[in-house]
Amino acid sequence: MLPPDPLPAGLVETEIIEEQVNHEGLGFCVLTLIPPERVEDQKLKVLWEKTKKSMRAIQRYLIEDREARKLRDRLESFATSTE
Repeated sequence: MLPPDPLPAGLVETEIIEEQVNHEGLGFCVLTLIPPERVEDQKLKVLWEKTKKSMRAIQRYLIEDREARKLRDRLESFATSTE
């Protein structure tokens, strides 16, 4: 499968977005490649914005959870080393 053409300037049509999603993946397209304001179809634009917000929340949660696990592991390690 050949990669899609580069994104055009201005608003991006649904068909082009579909090609990009099929090639690059939804997450990359939503988070990086196509900002919501470039989505031509209004209903898709609203979904795109909601999806981007949800994906960012998931990323924040995973990062916070990872940091909490690291801290918990360090505390447990410290507690067992002082016994």
